[in-house]
Amino acid sequence: MRKIAALVVLAALAAVPAALAKERNLSMVGAPASPFVGKAWTLTIKTTIDGRPADGMGPMVRVISSEGRTIRTPAKQTAKAGIYRASIVFPAPGLWPVCNRPGRFESFLSATIASDAMLRPMLNIARPLAALFIAQAAFVALAALVAAAGAAGAADAAVIPFTPDRWTLGDGINVIEHRGAQAIEIPRLPTRPEAVLKGLAFTNGTIEVDVEGTAGLGPSIGFHRRDAGTYELFYVRPQPDCATKADCVQYAPVTKNVLLWDIFPGLQAAARYLPGQWNHVKLVVNGRRLRVWVNGGAPALDVTRLEGDAHQGAIVLQGAGFLANVKVTPGAVEGLDPRPGPDPTAKDRR
Repeated sequence: MRKIAALVVLAALAAVPAALAKERNLSMVGAPASPFVGKAWTLTIKTTIDGRPADGMGPMVRVISSEGRTIRTPAKQTAKAGIYRASIVFPAPGLWPVCNRPGRFESFLSATIASDAMLRPMLNIARPLAALFIAQAAFVALAALVAAAGAAGAADAAVIPFTPDRWTLGDGINVIEHRGAQAIEIPRLPTRPEAVLKGLAFTNGTIEVDVEGTAGLGPSIGFHRRDAGTYELFYVRPQPDCATKADCVQYAPVTKNVLLWDIFPGLQAAARYLPGQWNHVKLVVNGRRLRVWVNGGAPALDVTRLEGDAHQGAIVLQGAGFLANVKVTPGAVEGLDPRPGPDPTAKDRR
């Protein structure tokens, strides 16, 4: 996950000369604590000179990423004296802590500039300070991020592009454009190539993928991947009449590099899958339960007891076909009960 610290650059662009020798204060007095990628984050900024509301200050909000990318947004003056608002649309998911003072990150910022002579040095050191504090920002309010994602729901998630910084692609997998979307094409090979999402230890939440199968064991979505031989796997078996086939979609754990489909044959169902087009698959995972939708409607598959050995790990894409528009929303469980269903072997004394 890309970490970014937001710094309010104290740039009073239109201040009158008489005010330059006086104490000027700019402070954030309102902002959501957990903005979402692609959603506007609106800041309310208060400006004062010697404690009195000041107009014409022209504050500028600047966000600096760990890669050095800068987003500058001028704050617009409101009808209320000394009050400005600025809206930023963030380019990557996550919390956006704000630097208050060295070693401390909070949701709001207050800073004072005594004179115009101090303004220029602070502007010059803003970027080094952002880089210096990025590491500490990574640890701020992780629990709040998960809660906010769950409340927002899967609709607020952003599509994860198939770029080298986000995915590890196995040999033979190609990034292409397919039916109007950036996609990966996974061929049917003995090596079973896979695409592994980087930087996310998934536990509970929602995973969405558009899929189109090409042969045999079709597009597959794995999660809780501890290693190449341990994870949970949902997969599609593309057929012309999937809505009437009891094995159109299936779930099985992978243990010691073996897909245990024959041990759990009942975890399969018919589905609204249609060949020759994109099919929207949504997985909701909570605790030991999994619920799956294919092209909306009623759930296609309801797994009441996940049987895998790992309960947290990476997300992986497999299977012959095309996959696109991957979205992941940690914590968005849609009320799914995390408690496992009855164990059918619990009373077996053998």
